[in-house]
Amino acid sequence: MSATNPSATPLDRHASPVRSRKGQQIPGLAVASFTLGILAILTAIFIVPGVLLGIVGLVLGLTGRGNAKRAGQPSHWMATAGAVLSGLAILGAVVLVAIAAAS
Repeated sequence: MSATNPSATPLDRHASPVRSRKGQQIPGLAVASFTLGILAILTAIFIVPGVLLGIVGLVLGLTGRGNAKRAGQPSHWMATAGAVLSGLAILGAVVLVAIAAAS
């Protein structure tokens, strides 16, 4: 008998596509926060979706940074960037509402 699994495909031996160059896995909260931050910036002109995506992205980004800090690991740049982008989207939506209310 061979030591390899006969039902395994060649793709089973490859590393996961969600890994950084150093071999450390990228936290899911960081990726989600970064993605929502980008979407929040893009939809901030529509106020409600921009604010909603911004709030969720901000919460996920800050949670991801907190989890990394508690685990004694450096926080991933995606969590920080997602929190910043989400905050900017919320701020942009609030500014748009203020401009609309003033005119």
